[in-house]
Amino acid sequence: MGEELINMADSSHLNTSLSGYQNQDCQLILNDIPTALLVMAENRIIFGNAAAVRLFKARQSEELTGKYLSDLSPTSQPDGSSSAVVIQNLLQSVQKGKNTRFEWVFTRFDKSEISAKVTVRQSEASGSSSLILTIVDNTAEYHAIKDILGLAEEMKKGNLRARLSSEGYQGDMYKLITGINAMLDGILHPFRDMNKVLQKIARGDMSGGIEQVYSGEHEKIRNAVNGVADITRKVHEEKKKKKIRISFPVSMQPPSEG
Repeated sequence: MGEELINMADSSHLNTSLSGYQNQDCQLILNDIPTALLVMAENRIIFGNAAAVRLFKARQSEELTGKYLSDLSPTSQPDGSSSAVVIQNLLQSVQKGKNTRFEWVFTRFDKSEISAKVTVRQSEASGSSSLILTIVDNTAEYHAIKDILGLAEEMKKGNLRARLSSEGYQGDMYKLITGINAMLDGILHPFRDMNKVLQKIARGDMSGGIEQVYSGEHEKIRNAVNGVADITRKVHEEKKKKKIRISFPVSMQPPSEG
C-alpha cells in the first residue's frame, strides 16, 4: 500500500509538472527544434520533443515520459562506470544559470546504442526545478576517434599498411577518414620507393634510383638515398674495371716452349 501511494504521488507530481508542456502551442515550438530535447523533473523525463522520439527510436513521446535516463542507458558506460550512479551524480551537479556538458552512451528502444553529447540546464522559470537536456548524436565521431586511436596503435606496431575503413561514415566524418588515409599514403609512399631502391642494392642491382621528385623533407631523403645509390654504383663499376689476375692450376698451365 505504501509503495502504491508513493507511485501515485510520483504520478501526480509528473502530471503537474507536465501541464505546461501539454500546451499545444508550446509543443509545436519544441517539436520544431531539430535537436533532441528532454525535460526532466525529479530525475524523470516529463517531456520529449519529436527529435528526441526519433533519436531514441520511440513510437511516440509518451514512451519517454516517466523514464529515468538510466532506463535509456546500458548498465555500464564505456569506462566501466555504473550508468545509474554516474548520471545521478551528473544531474545533481547541475547549477542554475550554468550548463553542464558531458558525453554519454544511450540505449535506444530498438536496443541499439548511440554516443551523444549532452547539455543540461536548470529551468530559469521561477520556482521550477526542471532540467532541460539537449542531446546531440555523435556516434560517428565516437567511432571515428576509436578507429583513429586503433590505427595509431597499429602504426606503433610497425603495421604501416593499416588504414581506416570509411564504411558507415558520411559527410564530414567521411571526409576526415578518407583524408587521414590519403595523408598516410602521401607520407609513406616515398618510403616505399626508397625501400625498393635499397633492396635492389642489397641484391647487387646497382641500377636503382628514385626518379619521382618529392617536396620538403621527403625530397631531402630522396636525394640522400639516390646519393647512396650513386656512390655504391661507382664503387661497383670501379671494381669491375680492375684487372683481376687469374691463377691456373699446374695441370692447366700452357706447355713450355723448347
